[in-house]
Amino acid sequence: MRSFGNRETEDIWKSRDVRSYPKKTLDILYALAQARNMSHLRQLTPPGAKLEVLHGDREGQPSLRINGQWRICFEWVSGEGAYNVEITDYHP
Repeated sequence: MRSFGNRETEDIWKSRDVRSYPKKTLDILYALAQARNMSHLRQLTPPGAKLEVLHGDREGQPSLRINGQWRICFEWVSGEGAYNVEITDYHP
């Protein structure tokens, strides 16, 4: 991951403390950090962490589903990786 969209997500990544979120949150963040491209990301993500494109005020932004409430949203730059990674309470 190249950058974080908010301090909370960065703190979770650095501390590995996900008490406020489902346990698989770290697994999804690991996949995002290791992925070489979007196809590789699909292969690395745990079951249920559906890679999807958002709508509304986040139109076109990719996200990974943590659960029905939480998403990890990010911007993908080809050849570089994920930027502005943030855990967010997303409801279209």
